[in-house]
Amino acid sequence: ALKSMGGAIVKAAHHVKAQLFEEAVEALDATPDRMELAAGHVRVAGDAARKVPVTALLAKAMARRGPIVGYGSTGAFNRLPSFACSAAEVEVDPDTGYVTLHRF
Repeated sequence: ALKSMGGAIVKAAHHVKAQLFEEAVEALDATPDRMELAAGHVRVAGDAARKVPVTALLAKAMARRGPIVGYGSTGAFNRLPSFACSAAEVEVDPDTGYVTLHRF
């Protein structure tokens, strides 16, 4: 799934980051292009003292407009088949049909 949906996940993460930066504009008195994420904070790049916790930005966004949600999609050309395999070691009682799972 990561191979086929990885691009969408990255796009959604960038979307969340952009929204966090927009929420931080007023608090940091800086434009989003000057911001970075570091150690749970949005901060002005090159100025570690000018920072605001991500949790504060999330609370501010929630109070003003609701939760920050990231959206991302992948095109049809990126869709790859997903495969999965599971294996189990079991014991079946031939008289009762009772199955005991030993390892999965």
